[in-house]
Amino acid sequence: MIVAEGYDHGVSPVLVRPDPAAARGPDRHQPYMGKASRQQPVRWVVQVKRPRRLPRPMNEPDLEALLSGLKRLRDLAMLLLMLDGGFRPGEVLSLHLADISYGRRRVTVRKRDDHPPGARGKSRT
Repeated sequence: MIVAEGYDHGVSPVLVRPDPAAARGPDRHQPYMGKASRQQPVRWVVQVKRPRRLPRPMNEPDLEALLSGLKRLRDLAMLLLMLDGGFRPGEVLSLHLADISYGRRRVTVRKRDDHPPGARGKSRT
């Protein structure tokens, strides 16, 4: 038989239920972290923004080696369109021969919906 008078506060430890609000209190990590949990150091961490680096241009010897290593004229034309014309890879890959007007020296980039199944173009114009 458990008698409440035999304990320090007059309450039987069997009848005492843990208080869930005490587990959410500000000192719940104190035995583990000591005084650091009271200061909440994680709350005051400031993320330093790093400047994004711009891509650097290729130097001349590397560019000449890349262009001389291409075997097909198609690959050379695609690479020159990207380098000199500022085209993105998806835009160059979605070109058709009808998009190139040689007399006017123009290339038209269009949004394509006629891709084979599973292929998508990234151009939106």
